[in-house]
Amino acid sequence: MVKLAAGQKNSGYHVRVVDRVFAILEELADGSARFGDVALAEKLGLHKSTVHRLLAVMQQNGLSSASRAARSTGWAGGFLS
Repeated sequence: MVKLAAGQKNSGYHVRVVDRVFAILEELADGSARFGDVALAEKLGLHKSTVHRLLAVMQQNGLSSASRAARSTGWAGGFLS
């Protein structure tokens, strides 16, 4: 399960995949940090393949972008224009 931020309460109702997508977006939100799949997975406590699949879907829907060499330089978050 995704780690809750400090001070964040668990409402008792959640959809796990949505929680994971929001956790990824929060990590990528300011656009200054770039994470590889492995580093992001470790930070969130998720499996690398889960993070990779979610990032791929997020990219298809315009919620994240990958550099040409995403595995080595990482992912950037934010809404694409």
